Amino acid sequence: MKVRLDLTDKPVEGWLTPDDVKARISVAHLFGEPASNRRVEGEMSLSPALPKFARYPDYRFQIGEALPEPFHENLAPTITDDKGNAEFKLDLRRFVGRAYRLNVLARAFEAEGGRNVAAQNSSVVSDAAYLVGVKPDGDLTFVRRSSARQAHWLALNQQLVTVAAAGLTLEWIQRKYVSVLTQQSNQTYRYVSRMKETVRDTKNVRIAAGGSNFVLPTQEPGDFVLVLRNSSGGELNRLSYTVAGQANLSRSLERNAELQVQLDKREYTGGDTIEVSIRAPYIGAGLITIERERVFHHQWFRTSTTSSVQRVTLPKDFEGNGYVSVHFLRDPSSDELFMSPLSYGVAAFSANLDARTQAIRLVAPREVKPGTTMTLRFTPAEASRVAVLAVDEGILQVARYKNPDPLGYFFQKRMLEVDTSQILDLILPEFKRSWRWRPLRAAMLTAVSARHLNPFARKRKPPVAYWSGLIDVGPDGKELRYTVPDYFNGRLRIVAIAVSPQHVGVTESDTEVKGDFILTPNVPAMVAPGDEFVVSVGVFNNTIGNKQPIQLEAQVSQELSPQGSARAELQVPDKKEGVAEFRLKANAALGPASLKFIARRGTSEARMEESVSVRPSVAYRTQLLWDDWRMPTRWHLSLEISIPTAKGRSRRFSLAAGLGTGPYCVPRRLSVFLHRTARQPGYVGAARGIAA
Repeated sequence: MKVRLDLTDKPVEGWLTPDDVKARISVAHLFGEPASNRRVEGEMSLSPALPKFARYPDYRFQIGEALPEPFHENLAPTITDDKGNAEFKLDLRRFVGRAYRLNVLARAFEAEGGRNVAAQNSSVVSDAAYLVGVKPDGDLTFVRRSSARQAHWLALNQQLVTVAAAGLTLEWIQRKYVSVLTQQSNQTYRYVSRMKETVRDTKNVRIAAGGSNFVLPTQEPGDFVLVLRNSSGGELNRLSYTVAGQANLSRSLERNAELQVQLDKREYTGGDTIEVSIRAPYIGAGLITIERERVFHHQWFRTSTTSSVQRVTLPKDFEGNGYVSVHFLRDPSSDELFMSPLSYGVAAFSANLDARTQAIRLVAPREVKPGTTMTLRFTPAEASRVAVLAVDEGILQVARYKNPDPLGYFFQKRMLEVDTSQILDLILPEFKRSWRWRPLRAAMLTAVSARHLNPFARKRKPPVAYWSGLIDVGPDGKELRYTVPDYFNGRLRIVAIAVSPQHVGVTESDTEVKGDFILTPNVPAMVAPGDEFVVSVGVFNNTIGNKQPIQLEAQVSQELSPQGSARAELQVPDKKEGVAEFRLKANAALGPASLKFIARRGTSEARMEESVSVRPSVAYRTQLLWDDWRMPTRWHLSLEISIPTAKGRSRRFSLAAGLGTGPYCVPRRLSVFLHRTARQPGYVGAARGIAA
């Protein structure tokens, strides 16, 4: 199955209000049809969060009063409707006036089964009408006394559009530590440093539609905070800064000078001009270099302001990622005497790979039936070596598989050094082939290795995965044929990768595999002789127009016996799913038991085979007793024991023991034990001793 979880039915770029949140779950089969009447369970968790928006990366946002502590709740289970949809009731009005990150986890279960597929989604939730963000004009951890500094404040609505905000109050608060005489738990008194906030000034402000600049008071040294409040006194956002002066001059000496470097784009093509925004703590001169494993280009510059934009040209033959490194030296005439004279910064960038990208065309059928042969045709833009893969989307969904990105691999980010990595030592040899090159040793150790195999292992179907290998293909293209296994229904993701000496291309398509009837059995992994269990079989009717009932039959091997009827009749509407149950009992025969399910209606038919392992509930044990008997001085005891195996045959074990010294040996009791002990995941047999 595939599950999608949406928290709102309308696109919202910002945050959600409690009324906007609608936790809706959509469950569908991998072959495209909705999964109806499926049990859905969910969990909801709330945690404090500060929102971040990619459109405003330099602004700090805050939403009212944050949630005091995380909250978790299990949601009431629900059932999907005919369209495969369900909805959770979250009742978020319990948290009005709070801001938090909402995370919802939903699990959709198979029909009358315990297996499930999960989906998760999260969003910031608040009932605030707008958010206020603030962006200072530079680093505020060190602000020179009486310098002109300001911050830009803006208000955003849910669509992240700037709006005007009126009726606001801006408080200027001074923060300082004071010594307070406090009584301790041992009834003694001592001075303790406490943070004290004092409101120094308050003024009414208004934020314009495009944002407004508010000046930072810097007339005296110390630690300060600007707090913006709405008309009801609620805090919208705050900005902290430190003014350096004679009062905290020693602290400024411990601080390193930092250089802020920002590029105008993230990707460049060889020959492009890179615009470098440089914000320095002082004026001076510097050196710009483009480097990676070596220096590709360098350029000197000089500025008369602390903020400037420099331009440097990228070499035409440059490929891959690189680094713009800026070293800046303070001007001897600068007044920033108490800062480090040298500052530096580095900004990373990557090269545009359009020139290395190849277009490749892949044509695959939109829909096929299980057991049929599908034709794949692919055409590269030039003569290339091509590899094609087709894999079950269910496997890729569980593994969170992403399509290969050869260009991203060959042009991955590189550091200023060379590292060598290899994964060849992680490749394990095939178990059977590991014995072929030593036939003599293999023959000697066959009995030993067989002890570590599971004689009752259930049969498993191989995963649906196709790999073409590397194929040389010209511009005219080529066709491949792949026979889909008859037991598979679902979606196949088909990916083609083409490589030429200068270009790489990747494309994908998908094919839905749907039979007339789609059977989904829920079979236990293992049972013991005498166990009775119920097997449920989901039957999805993929046909249209036939109103006759579907005849479902269960065929089992000798290890199992039906307890009741082995046939069921289901009246399943078109494009809907029904469920039948069969009660079975495990017999004394051990080994992998086969279960075949056949659905028929007219000329339409579908088959599905599953396997369950019938294993002994306890270890085998044979005990022989002798009481009150006499023997000569020397005697020999020989035993032969026959043990039935999983295949209905028997294995013989011979045990011999010599006992007795002196004129007579009078053992009171002789016990012989033979154990077969189950171990997971294999089943190991061994003879365990003779005791007198």
